Parts: sequence; structure tokens; C-alpha cells
Amino acid sequence: MSISLADIQFWEPDEIHEVSQAAAARARTSREKADELRNLPAFTQWSGDAAEAAREAISESRNSLEISAREAFLVAVGAARAYDDAKAVKSEVRELLAYAAESPAIEIVTNTNTVLPPDTVGWSTEEVVKANAKVADLRNRIAAVLMHAESTDDELARVLSSATGDRFPSIGAENVTPERELNRRNAFREVYGRDPASPNDWRMAAALDPGSYQPRNLGVDAEVVAGSFTPQPGRGLVRTNLFIPAEKVQNVAMDGTDIANGRLFPDNLGDNRGPDPNADIEASRVTILLDYENGVVVARQNPTVAVDGERGGALAAVPQVNVLEAPDGRITIDYNAHDSYENPAAKAAGVTVNGRVTFAPAENGAVSLGGNTTIYPSMETYQYRDYAEPVELQWDPANSGSELGPATSLSRHHWVGDATIPFVEPDIPSWKWELENLTPWGGDPFSAHATELQDPTAGRLPTVAKGR
Repeated sequence: MSISLADIQFWEPDEIHEVSQAAAARARTSREKADELRNLPAFTQWSGDAAEAAREAISESRNSLEISAREAFLVAVGAARAYDDAKAVKSEVRELLAYAAESPAIEIVTNTNTVLPPDTVGWSTEEVVKANAKVADLRNRIAAVLMHAESTDDELARVLSSATGDRFPSIGAENVTPERELNRRNAFREVYGRDPASPNDWRMAAALDPGSYQPRNLGVDAEVVAGSFTPQPGRGLVRTNLFIPAEKVQNVAMDGTDIANGRLFPDNLGDNRGPDPNADIEASRVTILLDYENGVVVARQNPTVAVDGERGGALAAVPQVNVLEAPDGRITIDYNAHDSYENPAAKAAGVTVNGRVTFAPAENGAVSLGGNTTIYPSMETYQYRDYAEPVELQWDPANSGSELGPATSLSRHHWVGDATIPFVEPDIPSWKWELENLTPWGGDPFSAHATELQDPTAGRLPTVAKGR
């Protein structure tokens, strides 16, 4: 059944919020009970057939509780997202009706989503043109609101179906089709040798699957590189997103072909968003993930999309990512990513998205970070531990939200996070390190000694080199 504006006015987002809270509470309870069973002291001394049978029974119960906790957490995440979307849709309807009431007032029949053109007898030509334009604009806005409402309604139905036991959704802010879930599962299995089994597993699966499912990307795959490092259990997963806050940004001609075709300053699509710990994996230009539980680092660069559809419409470049880890758990990541349609001269001049960031272990499983990055685009970093809310580690908005942001900002850098965290140096004599940094040729000495991440489908992941 189709949704009407009148239906939306009766939505009660707080009821969805209650579902999210109840599911989160269930997840916590199941997790606590599973931990209690895991830590029962009696099994450290008890032996024999009866003890073994009891251990097997307890293990089955514990596994059941852990699955229950995981499933409840996924419902909580989905319901929280649906709650936010429902609030946004209701707000859109209020704004729509307020706009319709402004002069010249246009009537909307909310139970049929119909816009009634006003009686313009006696109006001036200018007033008639203005009214007709507003009628057309209202119809377009209603279509957009209803599309958002249908998507929200579908997501809520999926969540409620899960909450009542039909099927639990995969982790993520986006709707996951069966095809998308299968592709993610296969991509994850190729690296981990098993199926995803936790919310963070599914986050990694989303990053490892190069497929593009958003229509804007025209089906062009992302580029993904990965490597392995020493696991640090208890720290969960850390994800950094680099994204363009504007709807679109201005590029410059890539080459003579662009100039010949009059494409002197073609536009590329941006991500058109603010900070969001649940952002879709395709809603950033570059994403870097550290799976501390399993020791896997992944970097993903999504396609650059030309607004006018020229030059193939979309194209992804391979990000250059080099990593070193230290015995104390610090991990330094040096990244360099360029626009796929960037002019080669600008790329050679270093007008790219680049930086060097160090992630350091902190108390109680926390992670801190510090480093030097370009002042554009926006950069956000979160830590995710299964069955807990994401924790913001860092948020630095792009210095410019305009369409000229990349052109005016990519040549400049700033410090992010904790400036006292030392980056990981290569494990070479200090004199050699100093000499290499003084030498004006030979490239970047850090990258020369670090491990460059590679295509995870090309074989065994490269092991991150040890530094100090």
C-alpha cells in the first residue's frame, strides 16, 4: 500500500526508539549472561565424563546467548537508524506544508498527495507564472518526501520482522539486498577464511566488497587494498572516513580531450553529508579500517563521479597506503589518494588527499590517534566495539564547504588528534633514518621501509613491517 502525507503525519518515531532501546537492552543482557557462563569457576577443577558433558551443554547455551546478543544488537542499530529517518521524514512533511502555505498559498490534499493549482482568475501574468512554478516545485518535493518515506517504511518493516524472529539484518546504515550481502560474505571469506559473525565483521565485509550499489556510481567498482598486522584483542575496529561535504565540487580539465570538449572546469559529485558513524561504505571518498581483533587493515577508495557523465562517468583510482607497526601497538598509516579525473600535473605537484596518522593503544581497550593530514576533505574517525555504541575518536570538518574546496585546500596540511603521539619509525639505525630524510631525492623514506597494502584478491595479504 502506498504512503500518503497524511499517513506520515501520524507516524510516532518515539515508538521506534523504544524498539531500539529494548533490543539494545536485550543484547547487553544476553552478552552478560554469555560472559557469566564463560567464566564459571567450577569447570577449572571438575573433570570426568559428566564435567565434559556439562561443558558441552554450557558451551551450546553460551553460543546461543552470543547469537541472541548479536542479533538483538543488529535490531537495535536498524531501529535507531529507522528512528532517525522517521523523524527526518516528519520534519520534511512539516517544512513542505509550511512552504505550501506561504504566498502564493497552494493547497495540498495530504491523503491523496495531490497538489491543487489555485484559481488564478484576476492574477497578473507574473503571479500566475510564480504560482505555476510553485505547483511544479511542490509536486517534485512531494515525490522526494514520499520516496524517503517508502525507504524508511521498508527499513522499519525489515527491522520489525527481525525483532519478531524472521531474519536479522546485516550491519550497516544502508539497505542490504541479498546480492549485496552475498558479495560481502564472499569478500570477507576470501580474506578471513570464514563467514562474518559479528557487527564488526560485517563492517569489514562491506569495505572488502568492491561492488558499487549506489546508482550514482554507475556500477563502477571501488578499489580496495589490505594487509595484516599483529592483532590487539579488545580494541574492536577503528574506521576513518575522508569525505566531501558538498554536493559537488569543481575539477579542472584533465587533458587536451577535456579542453577540446569545452570541459575546462568539470564538476565531480561530492558525498553531500556531515559526520555519521553509520555512513554507508560508499558515502566517502576514502575509508581506512583497522580490525584490531583479527589484525587486518583495509583501505577503500570509491569511484570519482563526473556530474556530466563524460569520460565514462565514473572511475576509481587505487589508493597508495603504506603501514608500519611498533612493538608497543602503535600503527602508522601513510595514505595518498587522488581524484581519478585529476590533471596529471596537479597529481605530480602533490595536490591529493594525503596524510600520515598514527593510531596508539590506550587504557581499557581504547585507541587514540594523531597525525598530519590535508585540510580537505572532512575527516572522521570512530571506534566500534561489538554490542556498544560507536565512540568518536576524531572529527575535523573540511576547511571549506564550497565547490572550490579541493582546488584551494589540498596543498595545505594541519595536525589532527593528539600531537604527542610519535609516529612509527622504520626499524633502521637512527643515523640512516636521518640521512634518508635529508636526501632530496629517492622518494619518501617512510614509504620506502613501510608495507604497501595490496589487492586482497591477489593472494595472501602482505604483513605490515615492524618499526619502532
